[in-house]
Amino acid sequence: MRWLAALQILLLALAAPAREVGITLWISGGMEGVMMGDRASPGYLSAISKLMKEDPESFWIDVGGTADWDCLSGIEGVKLPDAVVPRETGLRLYGTSFLQESRIPWTCLNVAALPQFPESEPDFPPFKMWEQADGARIRVLGLLADEAPLRVPSAKLHPFQVRPAVPSLRNFLTGHPVDPSVFSVLVLPEQGSPADWSRLAPDFAVVIAPPSTRPQVVEVRDGKQLRVTPGLHGRTLIRVQLYWDTVERRFRDPKAEVVWMRLADVEAFDLPVCAVRRLRPVAAGSPEKLLESLLDHADAVWFPDGISGPGDSRLPDAQRVAMVPEDDAWLRVTLEAADWRRWRDLPDSKWRTRGAVSGSEIRVLLSARVAAGEGEWHSTIRRDLVERDLLQEWMPFTTREVAVPTRSESR
Repeated sequence: MRWLAALQILLLALAAPAREVGITLWISGGMEGVMMGDRASPGYLSAISKLMKEDPESFWIDVGGTADWDCLSGIEGVKLPDAVVPRETGLRLYGTSFLQESRIPWTCLNVAALPQFPESEPDFPPFKMWEQADGARIRVLGLLADEAPLRVPSAKLHPFQVRPAVPSLRNFLTGHPVDPSVFSVLVLPEQGSPADWSRLAPDFAVVIAPPSTRPQVVEVRDGKQLRVTPGLHGRTLIRVQLYWDTVERRFRDPKAEVVWMRLADVEAFDLPVCAVRRLRPVAAGSPEKLLESLLDHADAVWFPDGISGPGDSRLPDAQRVAMVPEDDAWLRVTLEAADWRRWRDLPDSKWRTRGAVSGSEIRVLLSARVAAGEGEWHSTIRRDLVERDLLQEWMPFTTREVAVPTRSESR
């Protein structure tokens, strides 16, 4: 009878052969507005170029996104991310307009319509799910930080609100628990400890920490969870290798590595006009020149920290990023003289002017971060902008565009 039992085992093995399917997941982040840079900031063209040439069938998750991708999405054959989770930088620059009615696959779990705008539910899903023909499924959830409204002005967020991240995640998982047959990825908010989030979300196979200048892969719980950090400005991608068992219907523990990027070959792309202008030579820039340019639009400027001298690269975006590591939008506010004196005398004031400011109406320029409160709920400037009927105008430029313009922009 032993030979009969052995035959039965053999027949079962032949009827349902174990088969592992390899799946590659790429993760990028922090490339907002950086199209083509230098070795320290290769930009999103490098990521697109690499994946088009080496792994066009893979899945790609990006943290941050860029409004430029709508411009590139019309080019035949260009690979773009399969899921994009917004970050505060993009919201400060463009508001929620670049999320709505976009061809880019945005997703965010804890963004919802304000109660006073019930008809304005986001037209992007709270999570993304991919399913392959062999049954493998990958689910991606992304979160914005509770403190996002302190860095993104209300006018940029409306008509949406950012709901608390932890309750949003818990409520979602109550109705959609993590299934062992689904590979689950969580994009962490920009505030809080990634290690604490790993403990809070133990069933997620991969958690993605905010992009950083120090990309890394950390194995948690004996390799059953990976905590990964992509490199800023496209300097690195994270490659996650997955194996799906078609018989047991589950994934093996993932493995990941940091992959460094090289500069893209621009000639390989048939870039549209909206992108070509970014490759033009740049005008000489400096913090002093930026201040002078801003003062052309206002009587006083709350001048930001972190603006350095011009870079040494001939590539426009490289020079822009070297001088302005994080871009920002600008708000012009018209104040009465008494309000101006109150704002002028705030502690740690950073106002710059061309001389004495006088008159009944004073125009001042604020970066979006300052307008949002710069981390303080009780910021005098934030409170006045929210509660009072002050004349407010969003300017048609960002810090990078003014600090290091292309030659055509500087004319």
